[in-house]
Amino acid sequence: MMQLAVTFATIVLSLALAAEASPIHADLSPSRRASDNGYCKQLLNTCAASPNALSNPWSVKACLFGASCFGGQRPVDNFLAAVASAKNASSAPASHNVPRVSQTVFNSISTNGKAITQQNFIDGVFGTLATTNGPFPDATFVIQDFSRLAEWTAFCNGQGIPSKNFADYYQFSATVNSPGCGGTVTSSARITTITLHPITTASTIRSPVTTITASPVPVPTGGVAEVSCSKMYDTCVAQANKAVSDAWSHPACLFAATCFGGQRPVDGLLSAVFGAKRNSGAAPTSVKETRLSTTTTKSISTDGKTVTQQNWIDGYYGLLSSLGGPFPTSASIVINDFDRVRGWTGFCKGGIPFKNLADYFQFSSSVSSNTSC
Repeated sequence: MMQLAVTFATIVLSLALAAEASPIHADLSPSRRASDNGYCKQLLNTCAASPNALSNPWSVKACLFGASCFGGQRPVDNFLAAVASAKNASSAPASHNVPRVSQTVFNSISTNGKAITQQNFIDGVFGTLATTNGPFPDATFVIQDFSRLAEWTAFCNGQGIPSKNFADYYQFSATVNSPGCGGTVTSSARITTITLHPITTASTIRSPVTTITASPVPVPTGGVAEVSCSKMYDTCVAQANKAVSDAWSHPACLFAATCFGGQRPVDGLLSAVFGAKRNSGAAPTSVKETRLSTTTTKSISTDGKTVTQQNWIDGYYGLLSSLGGPFPTSASIVINDFDRVRGWTGFCKGGIPFKNLADYFQFSSSVSSNTSC
C-alpha cells in the first residue's frame, strides 16, 4: 500500500509539469444526500469560521470531516471552493497545494496513532459536531463517508487507514482516480486554482456563514432528536468531569447512553460529551471507562440486585422531574431504550442483574451480542 501512495504522488508531480490553471464552476452542493440532517453543512460552516480554513484546512477537524461528506465529482476540492465562497474569497486553493494532514491531527482522531478506523472516524465526526450542539446524523451517513476514503486508499479490510494514506486522500483524491480495492490508477487533469462563479441556486452555500442549530442527541429510531433524551445529554455534559471518566456515576449519562443514536450508542455518547466539553485528543471509550458502580445502580433499583423495566422508567422520569422536564411523549420511548439493554444482556424477563447491566455500558460498543428479546 505504500507503493500505491508513491504512485499517486508520482502521477501528480508528473502532471504538474504540463498543467495550467483550470477555472471551473464547482458543484457546491454540501452533501451528496438530501436527508443527512444538515450535519455536512454544519461542518462546512464551522470550518469556514476558522482563520485556517483556506491556508491550512486539514488542521481543522470540521474541515477534514466536512470534505469527506461533500458532494460532486471532486468532493475535496468542491468543499474548499464552498469554504472560499462562504468566506467571500475570489478563488479557492486546490487540495494538492494545501498542507497535508499532520500527524498531530491524525493522532487526535486515531486511537493507536497508526490507523484511523471506521469507529475512530465516527467518534471524530460526532465529537466535532458536539462542539456546535449538532446536528447529528445517523451513523450510517458517516460510515458512507469513511467508506469513500477506505475505497480510494484501497484499505478495505476494516483495519483502518494508515496516516500517510489518509493524508493522501485529502491531497490527491481530487486529481487522481483510484481503482479502489482493485484495478489501475488513473488521473484527471490537475487543478491548480478554482475561480468561483456567482452562486444562484438554492442548493449551494451562501455567505456570510450561518450557524445551524439542532437538538443535540438523535434517538435510535429514525435519527430524530427526542426532547427528553436531549435533556439527559445536556445534564450529562454538565455533570461529567472534564475527562468524562466518571460518566456512569451520573444517572443522566446512563439514561443518555441508552437513548443515544448510532450503531454504538454508548461510545457515541461518550465521544459527544467529550467533544461538548471542548476537549482535544481521543475521546474515552466505554471499555476503558470507570465501570458502573453498585452505588449508582442501587439508586435506580428497588431490590438491590436487579434493575427492572419499571425501575428504569421510574428513574428516567424521576430524574427529569428533578430537572423540570421535558418528558417523553410516551413511556414506550423509555421502554424501547431499556429493551435495547435487555436484548444485549439477554435478560428479557424480570430485571437485569447489576453485573450484566454494567457489562452493557462497558462492552456493548465493542462486543456484539448473539441474544435478542
